[in-house]
Amino acid sequence: MFDIYGLIGTTATLGFIVVYILVSIAAPVYLYRRKELKPWNVIASLVGIAFMVTALIGAVYPLPAAPASYPIFAFAWLLIAGIVWGVIRYVISSKLRSDIKMTCTRSNAGMNR
Repeated sequence: MFDIYGLIGTTATLGFIVVYILVSIAAPVYLYRRKELKPWNVIASLVGIAFMVTALIGAVYPLPAAPASYPIFAFAWLLIAGIVWGVIRYVISSKLRSDIKMTCTRSNAGMNR
């Protein structure tokens, strides 16, 4: 059970690292749209991305021997499956596209106040 817990934890950790990278990219974009972006925000995001990418690369390269490599493959499969599922849903659902557009329009209107 302890080994399974470690393998699942590794898969989740890879997910957290990718999410933190995406947030570090999105934060300066958000601040730029609000016209509140400062050079320090960009520097902090770039430093954070550099550290997280280093951790991500360190976790997957060199590829560990099985079974320690299973979480890497599981994460890659889950990431690809989630992206494909999201794109398919977006393409086939006009309601989803209109909901996203409405939410983004509402969010942008709130930023301009």
